Amino acid sequence: MKTLKLTFATAGKRNYVLNIENAKDDLTLDEVKTQAAKLMKVLINRSGAELTELIKAEVTTASTTEFQ
Repeated sequence: MKTLKLTFATAGKRNYVLNIENAKDDLTLDEVKTQAAKLMKVLINRSGAELTELIKAEVTTASTTEFQ
């Protein structure tokens, strides 16, 4: 499973991390930046601070092996 992890800066000078599971295999940085800009307009962190910029975007991959 691939997870897209977006780290945003907030108006409150803190970081906000959003994890999106099952990320597309062929994501590009341009696609991520475009969609992150849309998310910043509607997301607010727990303390009510608005997101101001995308700091980092990364994809992690997890795999599971069942013991038999």
